[in-house]
Amino acid sequence: MPDAPALAGPSAEDMDAAAEMSAEDRNDMISGMVARLEGELMSDGGAPERWVQLFKVLGVLGDVDRAKAAWTRAQADFAGDEAALAQIRAAAAAVGAVE
Repeated sequence: MPDAPALAGPSAEDMDAAAEMSAEDRNDMISGMVARLEGELMSDGGAPERWVQLFKVLGVLGDVDRAKAAWTRAQADFAGDEAALAQIRAAAAAVGAVE
């Protein structure tokens, strides 16, 4: 199995820029990053680690409804991969997305 791609996160430049932003601008930047990750996974799928990253962020944001939608999609994407699904399920359950 090939190595999974490194998880994308804010670059050093992004972090420096965020430090200079107002709280509102910083929240907008974070929301945009989350929306891009979510959009990518919901439309194209992705590595289990990316799904875990999404669930962690949605948990911080307290967005259980979006996490539930992501859990539904992840179950379909990883239906035949119990190891990956277990990893994702744990992250989804931690944020209240698994019923």
